[in-house]
Amino acid sequence: MTEIDQPALIPHISEASSLKYPYEVLFRSLHKLLMDTATSEYLFCDDFFGEESIFYEIFAGPFAVIDEHFNSILPNCYDAIGLMLMIRIIHQHQLIMSRRRIPCLDSYLDKVNISLWPRFKMVFDLHLGSLRNANVRTLWEDDIHPHYVMRRYAEFTASLIHLNVEYGDGQLELNMERLRMAVDELLMKLAKLFPRPKLQIVFLINNYDMTIAVLKVRTMILHAGYYKIFICTEVEILQEQLYYYALWGSLFLIKLSFGCQEASPEGGKIQMHFEELLKSNTALFVEELLLEHFSDLIKFVKTRASEDPSSSSDKPITVAEVEPLVKDFASRWKAAIELMHKDVITSFSNFLCGMEILRAALTQLLLYYTRLSDCIKRINGGSALNKDLVSISSIMYEIRKYSRTF
Repeated sequence: MTEIDQPALIPHISEASSLKYPYEVLFRSLHKLLMDTATSEYLFCDDFFGEESIFYEIFAGPFAVIDEHFNSILPNCYDAIGLMLMIRIIHQHQLIMSRRRIPCLDSYLDKVNISLWPRFKMVFDLHLGSLRNANVRTLWEDDIHPHYVMRRYAEFTASLIHLNVEYGDGQLELNMERLRMAVDELLMKLAKLFPRPKLQIVFLINNYDMTIAVLKVRTMILHAGYYKIFICTEVEILQEQLYYYALWGSLFLIKLSFGCQEASPEGGKIQMHFEELLKSNTALFVEELLLEHFSDLIKFVKTRASEDPSSSSDKPITVAEVEPLVKDFASRWKAAIELMHKDVITSFSNFLCGMEILRAALTQLLLYYTRLSDCIKRINGGSALNKDLVSISSIMYEIRKYSRTF
């Protein structure tokens, strides 16, 4: 789109250079040549003959040839991004002709635009159908890292968002929302095939984080060049995975400034939706991770720590009840944190996101332990456990230490 008003391609130079172009590039070049030629001829006919009708008689042949070519290409085009690019090209060419105050192509450009929109809708619905009707068991892989279908969706959506930035097309936004709902449903079905809830959550987090990264970074990349992706195209899974890891390597340096951030104001509804899902699933993972290592402590804090030990309840909190929790924590808290650290770095594709998740888990652990410590202070004879209590500053030190290891 940045080359919308560049000169048309010269066929013999392109052939001599063995250059190949996607169809939308040829489409722009053809219509650029048509615009410039029609403008020149229209002005000549108006000045020399004083009659506009002669222009349409002269151009009846070229219009017929272009129509025949376009009508043979369009029914075989399944590239939604390419179709949307052609729609935007036609819109820009209409603006150019309007600025020139040359009306001779108005009806032709309107006709092309009217032909492109139904085709785009049909192809988009094919993409939508491919997600809704996907065989989940065929697509499922025993791998918690981002799924290749989700990456295709993210890149496809990022391209459409970019092509809609200056237009605010409500119909396109509605279609993207329908696609988003379909991919949400598919992703949840894939996640449910994992045997353990924790693996399901990790799978979702990895996919949400990757989607957010692509939506953020692809916007920058698309300013430098046009990128398109075909959701319906069947490509070997190995090739897709290799491409993903190559892409992630190129995104990593840019992503250093993002991590698992919240949505920026211009991030858009789709990005904000996935960031909300990332946030909620991160909280679920933190609880699952802590329960693996400190289940007794967490259970006590949630059910008993808020009680007043001096109250006349049927079962007041005693030193004997909390002493095993305190000693168990003191004996293995550092080892447990190390295990949590290893679990996180092997589970998440994005190290920065993993770092934030680990920090959130350690912070939540600190909150649980602080509530336990406060409860002990209120127990008669609780001071006897002070020698076994881990200081809050020691836990804070570990949080800072592991925050620096990524």
